Amino acid sequence: MLTKQLSKLGDTVFSFGKLTADIDEGLIVPASKLNELRRQVMEKLTERIIEKNTPKYSVSDYFPVLTSSTEQSFSDKLPLRTFCRTREQVMAAAWLSEYVIVPIELLNEEILGGVDSDKIIVSSPRFIVDEDKLTEKLAELKAIGINRLYCHTTDCIAIGRTLGMKLHGSFTLNVYNSYSADKLQSLGLEDCVFSIEATLPQIAEIRTSLPVGAVVYGRLPLMLTRNCPVKNEVGCGKCTKKLTDRTGRDLPVVCSKDYVEIMNADRLCMLDRLDEIHNIAFGVIYLHDENAADTEAALRGRKPQGNITRGLYYRGI
Repeated sequence: MLTKQLSKLGDTVFSFGKLTADIDEGLIVPASKLNELRRQVMEKLTERIIEKNTPKYSVSDYFPVLTSSTEQSFSDKLPLRTFCRTREQVMAAAWLSEYVIVPIELLNEEILGGVDSDKIIVSSPRFIVDEDKLTEKLAELKAIGINRLYCHTTDCIAIGRTLGMKLHGSFTLNVYNSYSADKLQSLGLEDCVFSIEATLPQIAEIRTSLPVGAVVYGRLPLMLTRNCPVKNEVGCGKCTKKLTDRTGRDLPVVCSKDYVEIMNADRLCMLDRLDEIHNIAFGVIYLHDENAADTEAALRGRKPQGNITRGLYYRGI
């Protein structure tokens, strides 16, 4: 009877373990009392769980000390880094870029054999499904000389630190001010791309010893989602690789194994206004479906065909 009454846990988070009882003969306890006892125990346990997992905050008068000298400069020409999505892009961009940023699933023997290993920054997935598997793959790459890691998230920073890799931060870390930049530097980043939601004056005001970059060209992601909207509508076999919004513009959908990215309809281009982006140490080019000629044109500073956007650099959010 005790086991029956105390194990009625319904759809709660608790599960019944085992019952040990020492009971004198002739004692009677109504089922209602046992039910009340069960409810009280669950309430107490719930309170303890909430208490243990509720962060304790304290507010102090601490104010971070900023670097006195803020201006980051480059000699002659702004160094460019190129985020690639195809082998063709990697091979075309390698000789014109300071670094090529290559998704981990794209790295193959041809790329590893054709591009200087120190020029390659391997990019982790934006959404990490299996940390152990990713760590194992990165360890294998590090063993053959790929020692730079592009970090989209803080868990990727932790993995890179464990492996002893050189860490470069993506704009997805959302560095928006001097304090966040200094914090990421303390975590081990060698440099980081500033938030794409920032304005040019906000970038110019950054005060940090961490080298900061800005995206100067590319079709930027608007959304990351686990479920593919195209697959849900028509299935993978009839994939259109795009969504069409209410204005008739096509939004490219980039499919990865574990997630998809919905991209901007227009390409960001600041290649003709690099002199207006102050206080950065490098620029980043984000490629989508560009071929070798398009890749080279972007790296040489030529504006792309079709509609372009200046992003949020002038108007902000």
